[in-house]
Amino acid sequence: RSARSTPSTRLPSTRKARAKTTKKIVLKLQCQSCKHYSQRAIKRCKHFEIGGDKKGKGTSLF
Repeated sequence: RSARSTPSTRLPSTRKARAKTTKKIVLKLQCQSCKHYSQRAIKRCKHFEIGGDKKGKGTSLF
């Protein structure tokens, strides 16, 4: 009898690629004189807050 592979090795892998869990934070800045918009990317994070409560010494907002 020839060696046969088990069904688990013949089937394709069931591991599914997942989407990203964080989003890139982008600030939309407007020029005061010409009303032109420019976007500045900061970095990836799950939670972002501008102008929130002040944290302790040496901590960042994002």
